[in-house]
Amino acid sequence: MKREIGKEWRDADLTHLSVSQLNRTPAYWIYAYLYLRDDRKNITVGENAAVGTAVHNGLQSIVCHGQDITDQILAAQIAFDFHDANQDAAKREKYRDCIPDMIRNGIDILTEYGFTGAVDEERIETWLDGVNVPLIGFVDLLVPDTMFCEIKTKAPRKTKLLKDGTQGWAKATLPKAPEKSHVAQAAIYHYALQVTPSICYVTDHDAVMFTPFNCDELKADAG
Repeated sequence: MKREIGKEWRDADLTHLSVSQLNRTPAYWIYAYLYLRDDRKNITVGENAAVGTAVHNGLQSIVCHGQDITDQILAAQIAFDFHDANQDAAKREKYRDCIPDMIRNGIDILTEYGFTGAVDEERIETWLDGVNVPLIGFVDLLVPDTMFCEIKTKAPRKTKLLKDGTQGWAKATLPKAPEKSHVAQAAIYHYALQVTPSICYVTDHDAVMFTPFNCDELKADAG
């Protein structure tokens, strides 16, 4: 059944919601998506987001399109070098060195779970009861009619400066369960696709995959 976008959304010049918007507080949403509006595209993200994008694109190129891993590691590092992030020199150097191991760990676990040859950036559009504007999103990896995966990266965290003046670092921690906001994202994609959800966390030292078979939060009857 075709549904019409509500007048209140049209009056605000909004044609859809993104899945990530559902994790925002009402106050933040009003500020970011109504007050800032077109100025949002000028907001510069940090190195954590930049390295996540570089690794994410590298993993998709290898897993979905069969690209050479060595070539894609280099491409990811170059993309990170030229990303317009908040120039944190220490993170720039550290995260660039993390990219090869993050990609290798991601490839290992995604291959293990059967995502070789998956479709990347599958567009979903769905409607929620009582919300008269569509939700639109793009799924990281999809094995049609079977399973999808959202990829999340975790980078090392800055600590205090060492005695020699160099920056100290704490190893990225893999979660023991998926983060609430990521579960909400997976729930929307599952609602739209009706296939098994999974969330993969990748660091430079390890990776973990959460599915309904090893994680209560992703089960269909989870609260």
